[in-house]
Amino acid sequence: MNVDKQMLRIPCPECGKVIEETIENARREMKVFCYSCGAFINVDAQYLKRVIDDISAT
Repeated sequence: MNVDKQMLRIPCPECGKVIEETIENARREMKVFCYSCGAFINVDAQYLKRVIDDISAT
């Protein structure tokens, strides 16, 4: 399974919209753009590592 192509679902802290982004893009940029309100959401490195570990374990 290609972990980088899996989708993350990150809620925007500003407007609450759930943003979907690939792990690959989140890892490269370490932030996600909310198209609903224009906010940039920082991706927590520990959260990203935990998600990758969980996906790799399955």
